[in-house]
Amino acid sequence: KDQRYAAAVAPLLQDPHLAVRSAAAVTLGQMGDDGAKFAVGVAVLLKDHEETVRMSAVCALSQMQAQFGADQAAAYLRHALPEVRAAAALALGGMHGVDAQHA
Repeated sequence: KDQRYAAAVAPLLQDPHLAVRSAAAVTLGQMGDDGAKFAVGVAVLLKDHEETVRMSAVCALSQMQAQFGADQAAAYLRHALPEVRAAAALALGGMHGVDAQHA
């Protein structure tokens, strides 16, 4: 897990294909601290027009344990689609610390 790989994946967060954006978010989430450096770019995907991409962003942020991820994930617990609510619940379940407990 090298910072160079995360930097190569990050531009794919803006790819026109939803599968690529989703995979980029998931990949950065799995890269730990190296991927977390791009948490802001992943957070932008929380407003993506594709549900799959938004779910991937929620899960990636929880894996990164991005501090702002808990509040964002909690907001998606009230989403209209059950798949998004489930992704948010899984994300919050994977978080640790005070922020996740109070989200």
